[in-house]
Amino acid sequence: MENAVKLKIPNKVDYESGDNWGRNKWIIIMAYLNANIPPIYAQIRKEYLYDNKKHHGEVEDCIVFGISCITGRAILWHAIMENGAVFYRLPITAFIQRGYEPSTVPIKRLDELELWNSFSYYPAVTTYDILSGQHGKYIGKDKEMASW
Repeated sequence: MENAVKLKIPNKVDYESGDNWGRNKWIIIMAYLNANIPPIYAQIRKEYLYDNKKHHGEVEDCIVFGISCITGRAILWHAIMENGAVFYRLPITAFIQRGYEPSTVPIKRLDELELWNSFSYYPAVTTYDILSGQHGKYIGKDKEMASW
């Protein structure tokens, strides 16, 4: 119960009289809106930092470190740049894998890269050690085989 917080609930109807009056109750606090993820070393397309108005085709190194979940919307990502600037709530389309030339990476629509919107404001992230660093293949919405 390391995430539990001890609270006194003096004004709730169920606890206004009798043996329960003023007793301490435990409430589990869950992550709300944001969650930590293992760091991902990537490149960010600079046009996402300038409202898609300039710096097209340019990238800058960054570290993606968190996500934000808003019900009914795509998962958004948090990144820190090499100069220390932090950008919150960027779409996955803003990033490419580090070491690739931007001109060789195909531009995909958001719905091709992220098949579902967030179901909740309470994200949970699970990292499986055995899958860390593994490569895989998948069939996208366009029915084409892709690998990563």
